[in-house]
Amino acid sequence: MLPRVSLLIKYNSQWSSKISAGMGYKTPTLFTEETETIQYQNVDQLSNVTSEKSYGGTADVNFRTAIGNDLALTFNHMFFYTWIVHPVVLDNYAANNYKFFNAVSPVRSEGFETNARLIFKDHFKLFLGYTFTNTKAKYLTGNQFLPLVPRNKLNTALIYEKEGVIN
Repeated sequence: MLPRVSLLIKYNSQWSSKISAGMGYKTPTLFTEETETIQYQNVDQLSNVTSEKSYGGTADVNFRTAIGNDLALTFNHMFFYTWIVHPVVLDNYAANNYKFFNAVSPVRSEGFETNARLIFKDHFKLFLGYTFTNTKAKYLTGNQFLPLVPRNKLNTALIYEKEGVIN
């Protein structure tokens, strides 16, 4: 069971906010981005590794409006925080030998995400987004940066979508 609680507040037809908190877990597996880069070679089988557990929350604000008859805008800005307890970590314990273990200290991740969507005549949709993530692996001494978690991420997409058309 993964408990989660959320509160949605609608200020009016254009503005709303949501606050959410919950828990999660991830079952250990040998199939990760790190083991893929070494082609799963010399990786020990999982033993004495438990699921990592996470606790986190988000808070966001949303805005939506019509700009004339043909253009609609939605905007979302969200803050997030996650705490991962006993993270599953790949260790290079000997020359070219690897094994997974549960770290004693947690991983902390916090940041924000901003997204905007413009819709023109219900068919053209432009998505723009930016995410800033500050992740610290507390089990590391010195530099606690995790290279597979991007600090800055920009995403864009332009989509043409028309429903009810079958070729």
